[in-house]
Amino acid sequence: MSISDQSSVNTMSDQGVSNPKHGKKRKQNFTSAECSVLVNLVEQNLETLRGQFSSTITNAKKQKLWESIASQINSLGYEKRTPIEIREKWRNMAQIAKKPTLA
Repeated sequence: MSISDQSSVNTMSDQGVSNPKHGKKRKQNFTSAECSVLVNLVEQNLETLRGQFSSTITNAKKQKLWESIASQINSLGYEKRTPIEIREKWRNMAQIAKKPTLA
């Protein structure tokens, strides 16, 4: 392969044609306001969100609750978050809180 052939190969890979990660823009980190609203809303609805499935607690009810929490967080106006992103953030925050401190 000549030098001119190598440069054309490099420019094609530099354009992000074969790399699907270039199409997705990273969102901002959660702000402290978003985190505090998330904690407050989850604490208010903890029994429903962590409760076992029954005739009164269904998966659809939990999903609607996460959608409601997401819409309230989105109303703060920082970043548009999906209910899945909100749930994942809550899971991450809970894991961090459970870790023992090294004191």
